[in-house]
Amino acid sequence: RMQCIKLLDEQYNNASSKMESHIRGDEDMFALLEEMGGGGVESASSPTTDKDSLIDNTIKNTFTMPRTLTQAFQLSPPSNPEVEIIRHRNHEKFKSDFYDLFRNCVPSSAVAAATLSKASAKHQESPNAQRNQCIRSVLQPVWRQMPAHSIWERLQFSLKTLEAGCVRDNQKTMGQLPPWCCIESEEQLINHLLCPSVQQINAWVLHGKQRGIVWEPLLPVPAISSQDINDQTNQGYRRNTFSLIEEEVKFQFIRSFKKCIGGGSREALPSVDKVYSTMKSLPEIDTFSDMEEVKKDDVTGITNEKQAFILQNIFGSQPFKKIVQKLHKKMMYLAEDTYAHFLSDLKKTSDRKAAEEQQQLNKGRKRKGGKDKSGSMPKITFIDDDDDASTDRKKNDTDRQARVSCGGLSMKINIDHMQKLERLHKRTLSNILGADESSSFARLLFTLLLRYDALEGAGLQSAIPHSVFRFLHNKFGCKFESFASPFNCYEMKQGGETEYGTAFGDTDAWFGSEGSFFGVDFLRKGGCFQANPPFASEFMKSMYQRMHH
Repeated sequence: RMQCIKLLDEQYNNASSKMESHIRGDEDMFALLEEMGGGGVESASSPTTDKDSLIDNTIKNTFTMPRTLTQAFQLSPPSNPEVEIIRHRNHEKFKSDFYDLFRNCVPSSAVAAATLSKASAKHQESPNAQRNQCIRSVLQPVWRQMPAHSIWERLQFSLKTLEAGCVRDNQKTMGQLPPWCCIESEEQLINHLLCPSVQQINAWVLHGKQRGIVWEPLLPVPAISSQDINDQTNQGYRRNTFSLIEEEVKFQFIRSFKKCIGGGSREALPSVDKVYSTMKSLPEIDTFSDMEEVKKDDVTGITNEKQAFILQNIFGSQPFKKIVQKLHKKMMYLAEDTYAHFLSDLKKTSDRKAAEEQQQLNKGRKRKGGKDKSGSMPKITFIDDDDDASTDRKKNDTDRQARVSCGGLSMKINIDHMQKLERLHKRTLSNILGADESSSFARLLFTLLLRYDALEGAGLQSAIPHSVFRFLHNKFGCKFESFASPFNCYEMKQGGETEYGTAFGDTDAWFGSEGSFFGVDFLRKGGCFQANPPFASEFMKSMYQRMHH
């Protein structure tokens, strides 16, 4: 069921206008869906109605870029190629280590078989020991089949949303903007956000982390604030991270369990009937004592009663709880180590850059425009023009790619996507500076590509066809995408503003993003908004709470 909600300012600065909520019934909605699927959408070139024009003008008049710019950078300072390379390398190292520690949470098949053989040789085992042995016979082989990369790609969305919420609360408590947005003049603010130095970013990150008002967009963090690691915010953050890990492990465990009993795994798994009968034969009092904290929602969707019974017993067992606690503890240690390395690398680079600049000043030399001796200026080349390009490669634009290189890293991008990003960038600069020319496009493009390359959540979201966006715009004046990226956002034609929210305001703002969905002031903006969030359960719960409240 779709809900099309048009928000006007209600009780915002004592505004007198009423909030209008328009929710269509099922019959009307089926008619709309049929119209969308049947080609009943107005063409993009068709004239807009008076109602559409009114909505367009209202949104255009309230779209003041300096405000939305600081909104996009509210949580984290701007980045640049050198900082992003440091962040990317530390993140890749973290992922590799996380995959290893996840797999090592349970013993290998050979070790598990030897342990089970020794346990079976013992006599007069207690009922709890028998049940734990039965649980491990299922828990360990299923765990070894769980995809560690899927665990992290979904968990990362939830952890970053949790961290961002804590940072926003701290910023509200202090009642001030972060230091990278507190610049005396608007010209200085734009210059700092567009071309930040490594030294500035390092200072902003350290200052913000001490006070708990900076959000790390990619790396997992061990705490919100570094000043007092035992304060209430940090303790609550750690408790919630454990809950997120537990929920994600349960979700992936159920999927792998289904695959194992369906014969899609190489791991040897006892039959469901055998495990079920063994668990049923044990004293009920032990079962219920272990099941007190198990939620019924943990096995939602499991229609087979035997399978549901087995999963509930596993999730309520001590072996399962100990493994999850072990995973959480090791992951937080790894996060602490990774973030410390990131700060150390950032400081080293900052000190090196400061020394280079001081050396230039001492020599009385000035760098020539456009030349960066540190090698931090990205370079864009077209792959078709390279000597190693395939001779039989198609020359149409849909196949052509460009390469953006910097600091020993090289990223590829489709020419059509790059041209779209360039249009968005020029439009954004035009709104701010009144000019659409910028020498910073290559640098911003490389930073953007490197940030999104680090994500593994490509399968967590399905794109909506452009025909649906055109329909929503023509019917409801819907112009704002709540969850998008500069790559897949719907680009408005006929000079209309492309308005959308993204996960990373610090890299996406100069391509038109207004920042995170959780930071957009929807009541102030007014209008109709479209939401297609990543398919991560905890993330979607946060979206619901944001909409509801």
